[in-house]
Amino acid sequence: MFSLNHVLKFGSTLLIAFLLSGCSSGNGSNNDNHENTAPTNNQVEQNSSGAPINSNETQQTQKIETGAALVISGSNNNFSGQRIAIDNYNTTSINVDGTNVVIGYPGIQSGNWSKITANGRKLETCCGSYSDTRFGIANSLDGNSNSYLFYNGNPTSDMPTSGQASYLGKAIIIADIPTLNGKDSYAANSQFNVDFGNKSFNGSLDINDIRAINIDGYISGNNLSGYASSSINYSMPTSPVEGKFYGEQAKELAGLIQSKDNSWGAVFGAKKQ
Repeated sequence: MFSLNHVLKFGSTLLIAFLLSGCSSGNGSNNDNHENTAPTNNQVEQNSSGAPINSNETQQTQKIETGAALVISGSNNNFSGQRIAIDNYNTTSINVDGTNVVIGYPGIQSGNWSKITANGRKLETCCGSYSDTRFGIANSLDGNSNSYLFYNGNPTSDMPTSGQASYLGKAIIIADIPTLNGKDSYAANSQFNVDFGNKSFNGSLDINDIRAINIDGYISGNNLSGYASSSINYSMPTSPVEGKFYGEQAKELAGLIQSKDNSWGAVFGAKKQ
């Protein structure tokens, strides 16, 4: 059974500036805190209110998430993993916590799932018909190294504020489902109904002969959040969902499901109809 531990990394930076002035003379000292004895022409700038402006202050640049990946490690159905934010989008690779993972090649694409091998790693990526989104799985190189379940894209900057839309697409699910031949991953269809005015959405992921994974949630900016209900694990029937809208006027969406008990996960994408 898969185990996908959710780890969120964050950091903060404290910037401190000192203004040293004055002059002194005397014997040298071994003390590390030396006073400045040389004359200086430094001037303190002031703003319109007369308050000093420190020219040494810098503003930390905040990176904007474009997607996320579940880093899956382990073997023999005893898996552990973590969620890593992705903050850059292109159609051929993702950078996961400093590791560059090839997810496609320029000029090689499919309207449906692309199944190729890149640098020894088997890939299932969707879809060439999507202009602003990629999602899928990059499998382990040798069965013991990391695999990556991911979604990524070009986040929407001009979100609709009214109206409704339907979306159709694909998904891939990793789980131990004995009734489906015991495979590690399963391709599925996705469908969503979005109400931009009420900032809500619902949808489902459908795998052949099992019940759908049903999804309900809310919209905040270009972000999706909510919960998925599923019969994959009866002891933990609901799991959190995250995602984003991508492209002009939210023409595509994609996201990720990570089960609360770390027993299964999924990524999905869909296009506005």
